Amino acid sequence: MSADSSEWTAVVTRARLIRQRLGENIHRERTQAGVSQSSLAKACQVTRNTISRLERGEQEPRISTLVAFSLALRVPLTAFLVGLPTVEEAAPIDNIATK
Repeated sequence: MSADSSEWTAVVTRARLIRQRLGENIHRERTQAGVSQSSLAKACQVTRNTISRLERGEQEPRISTLVAFSLALRVPLTAFLVGLPTVEEAAPIDNIATK
């Protein structure tokens, strides 16, 4: 496996981990608030399927969707970021082209 390939695999793996943790956080905040997927979807003008896919880490949320969740669930936006890798924890990507 080439260095480029292994670096790409690391990026994809990191992105998957971030989606999963975001989903876990969305699920945690929604259930702690006692809100169903359907109710949150209606309040935020998304589909229940979107909520489900986000909570399973199958879809990346838009910032505007996270803001809507934050307002609907009355939690700080940062509640969805708990446990995500920090800049210091993220492995550097050395071969990104720069101008």
